[in-house]
Amino acid sequence: KYQFLLGRDLLVAPVYRSQAASRGWRRDIHVPAGGWIDYWDGRRVQAGADGRQLDRQVDLATLPVFVRAGAILPMYPSMLFDGEKPLDEVTF
Repeated sequence: KYQFLLGRDLLVAPVYRSQAASRGWRRDIHVPAGGWIDYWDGRRVQAGADGRQLDRQVDLATLPVFVRAGAILPMYPSMLFDGEKPLDEVTF
């Protein structure tokens, strides 16, 4: 509930309650079976066949995002709008 997969390799768990109401925590993030890596700090999470529930401390700068272990995630230069910078540098 209140989370979604972006493709099959990115799990996004948006913050939907105020910092005051949640006391800075995003609770009950369901991670599907398999290995997952926290996008922001690289912590690894292993979930069994039924998945795993996680709690993460959050702020609006670091919403919970998890990448499936083994996924290839192309990263382009940071931009404010499409075409601001050339896309000739890609990091995987």
